Amino acid sequence: MKAQKFAVIGLGEFGMQLVRQLHAAGHEVVAIDQAMDRVQMAGEFVAQAICLNASEPEALHDHELEALDAIILAIKDFESLIAAADALRSLPAKHIIARYQTPLELKILQMLGIESTVNLEENAARSITGRLTYRGLQTSIPVEGEFSIIEVSVPEELVGQRVRQVDFSGEHSLSLVSVRRGAGRGKDPKPGLIGVVPADTRLRKSDSLVLFGREDDLAAFHDRFA
Repeated sequence: MKAQKFAVIGLGEFGMQLVRQLHAAGHEVVAIDQAMDRVQMAGEFVAQAICLNASEPEALHDHELEALDAIILAIKDFESLIAAADALRSLPAKHIIARYQTPLELKILQMLGIESTVNLEENAARSITGRLTYRGLQTSIPVEGEFSIIEVSVPEELVGQRVRQVDFSGEHSLSLVSVRRGAGRGKDPKPGLIGVVPADTRLRKSDSLVLFGREDDLAAFHDRFA
């Protein structure tokens, strides 16, 4: 995996957790907040932590944030979020992702030209709904609109079949992203995530499937093998 460079603006609970996880994943992170205590906290584990007011375009320009792979607006306060989003319009940034909490915030962000947005409450609710809906579900990640990625245990009916026999895309309208191997015995392959899954891969009871598709198709797949 190639390390990337990100800026996280807003070091509240979400922003700080995002900084930690991006850093742990091997990426270079610039942590930004106007509260010095939060900046100092982030500075304990990232190379660059900056105290500045993100609503001031000049301050943003001084740190050449436009050279980064993405800028994430993790600000919770409505007025500060919109002010920072407006200031970022003066930067030729490659990619801006903004957190929003209400439909009004989303609409304003879109008016400011920010198309990549995330709603933590909505994503969490969809994830919990998925866990309650799909038997054997291990992970549920809302992607965009009606699409999701889920990781679910291999249905008993599919155990022993090869991937090409299942016909995920043709019969189920789903994409098999990967297969996570469970612990095997003897000469079985080592546990862990398979990258590109060969068509002759035989599915095992201890495996889980990482699937991408429309939520209706994911639900239909689950209902068929439930």
